[in-house]
Amino acid sequence: SAVRSVSLAAAGARGEALSELDDARKELGADSKKVATLYLMNHYFCSLSRERTKELLVEFFRMDPETDVAVRGPKDAPPADGRTPASNAPAAKPGLGSRNPIIQLISNAAEWAGV
Repeated sequence: SAVRSVSLAAAGARGEALSELDDARKELGADSKKVATLYLMNHYFCSLSRERTKELLVEFFRMDPETDVAVRGPKDAPPADGRTPASNAPAAKPGLGSRNPIIQLISNAAEWAGV
């Protein structure tokens, strides 16, 4: 359970706590599941685990489409080369101008993980 993962973390068993939290996410409500997923994503991002970061981001974006659009832009965004079809000017990158630290973290992790 999520409470068990907090207890394990407090006792210094961080690896076990992360595993327990990952397992507990299945039982959590929608908002709590998003918070737990962000916590795990941040851990794996800081640990330089690209594949696990990517998996958690994809899962998070499925749970929160608004954040997906804020970070990656709408599905009909300009091409990946960063140029708008109508001009040669670089397209604005979603999320990077945000003052919200969570959006900035997610945006940085998404860019690093290739999501």
